[in-house]
Amino acid sequence: MISEEPIIVRVLESQEMSLVHTLRKLVWQETKSGTGVIPDWLIEDEFDRNAIHWGAFHQGQLVAACRLSYVVDRRELSAHKMYSRLAGCASVPLCLMERLVVRQDYTGNGLAARLDQERILKAWELGVDRILVGVPPYRVPGLMKLGFKIAGSSAEEFVDAGLPPAVLLFLPRWLSSIGKPNLTHASYWSLV
Repeated sequence: MISEEPIIVRVLESQEMSLVHTLRKLVWQETKSGTGVIPDWLIEDEFDRNAIHWGAFHQGQLVAACRLSYVVDRRELSAHKMYSRLAGCASVPLCLMERLVVRQDYTGNGLAARLDQERILKAWELGVDRILVGVPPYRVPGLMKLGFKIAGSSAEEFVDAGLPPAVLLFLPRWLSSIGKPNLTHASYWSLV
């Protein structure tokens, strides 16, 4: 059982990225049920450097993390394996909500939704008109409630790596059900 101590959600510093990489490996290894090897490009890629990263900490431990990438040139989109199929038709600037990981013992408490909301608000603050995200099928209904629409399916690299196939979704600003008036930024957020 998770203690009643609040979970702290905040933007991460660059020196905390090793914690994120360790958490990604742990969570994705669990996702694969302990079979196979997680490819290095899934754990750490060149987009980590320029993305905004969030972490959720409970009792001093990183229990969830995610990133938001800001794309201003469609050619940049081609380098993102999951979104390369959309590179020719996506309008820029846009943001990519990526690499969400939640420790298994912290799932089912709304933490992923909280991190999604943080990223959506930041994307709107950056002035983009569109957000793309690739997620496993079980996350689609929750994101569709926020206004996301289905855009396609994931690149084969993820399935080849033994991970569940992803559904690509997009969120135009005018369809979003999240806006600044509807969400408060709280440094402390309790799962209780």
